[in-house]
Amino acid sequence: MNPDHADSRGATAPLSSRAERAAGRREFLAQAGRLSLLAAAACAAGRAPLSAAEPRPQPANVAGLPAMGLALRAYDLTDDSFIYLKQIGVQHVLLVTTDFPSFKQSGALDLDEVVAIRRRIEGHGLRLAAVHLDQRTLSNLLLGLPGADDDLDRMCRLLQVLGKAGVPFLNYSLLVSRAILNRYGKPLPGHQRLPVGRGGAVLLNYDDARALQVAEEPAGRVSADEMWARIERFARRCVPAAHEAGVVLGLHPDDPPVEQFWGVTQVLNSLAGLERFLALAPSPYNGLVLCQGTIQEARIDVLDYIRHFGPQGRIGHVELRGVRGVIPNYTEEFMDGGDLSMLKVLRALKGVGYTGPVEVAHVPMLLHDPKRAVVQAWSVAYLKGLLEAVYETP
Repeated sequence: MNPDHADSRGATAPLSSRAERAAGRREFLAQAGRLSLLAAAACAAGRAPLSAAEPRPQPANVAGLPAMGLALRAYDLTDDSFIYLKQIGVQHVLLVTTDFPSFKQSGALDLDEVVAIRRRIEGHGLRLAAVHLDQRTLSNLLLGLPGADDDLDRMCRLLQVLGKAGVPFLNYSLLVSRAILNRYGKPLPGHQRLPVGRGGAVLLNYDDARALQVAEEPAGRVSADEMWARIERFARRCVPAAHEAGVVLGLHPDDPPVEQFWGVTQVLNSLAGLERFLALAPSPYNGLVLCQGTIQEARIDVLDYIRHFGPQGRIGHVELRGVRGVIPNYTEEFMDGGDLSMLKVLRALKGVGYTGPVEVAHVPMLLHDPKRAVVQAWSVAYLKGLLEAVYETP
């Protein structure tokens, strides 16, 4: 969201032109369609439609925003970090739970601390759009270890704090591989950084043949049925808590999007798997992260994904990166170096009414750019140009 329009939600100023009136009618019809879809989904699941007293279903994380805006994770919580984001044209700030001192110390968020940080971000003309969950929060559940109920209780308390602090979105995954990485520090199999980009830029490559050479299975063998049991346990406990807190949960798909990874059967790497997940706990606060790179790598048509989930209001956060190739071997590229046009993606998102954050993700490594500040700024500028074309083209 553009901070200059931070108070536009609920504005009642009269439309001043025929074009604006037409735009208003289009938005009304789009909202009505989304409400009908969500009400139908609730009825199909055996639940009554939301009453007028309950929060109105809106596209996840985008209610009232005028247009898509660019998002980046802050390097740290210093003012210099926020100033850098403002200077390069970012509008949305992303943080990880481990960025908060209280979380580092106790594994829980402190309400006063989160509110203070959000206000500091807003003081720089930015918006704290989302917090990303460190996977250790759910590691007992995902790894099949004792303490899963404690994980879920912790997750629900975290959602309560974010809701009270005015943070609209929690970005998370149910990846056993990330629980292994975060908890035990083991590197992800099959991933390698190679100087194969233009001018020798270092790009991240995934090769499934290389991953299969790793015989270790830190979480043991996990079947599809067992994975779904863990996922359902999460959804039925945490989605109602998110709904009550007013925080949209955004599920990231399985990455890399292969069927078996580190001995674990991955089930959230297809449209059918994601639909099944959403049906476990129907709620407008149960959303998805469109990680365009992962969806593309999974051999799913990204534009079809947008046209499928966008009108349902399920896309709450978007990550963009260039990608060449698909599973079993792909490489993450510059924004302009992938197989899919970013312009087509942004046009499709606009077409379904998405106006939330668009994150610059997984950028390459350049010479003399250890913090990737230069390549991030380049990527933001590239996408800003595309967004300008999207919104100015009739």
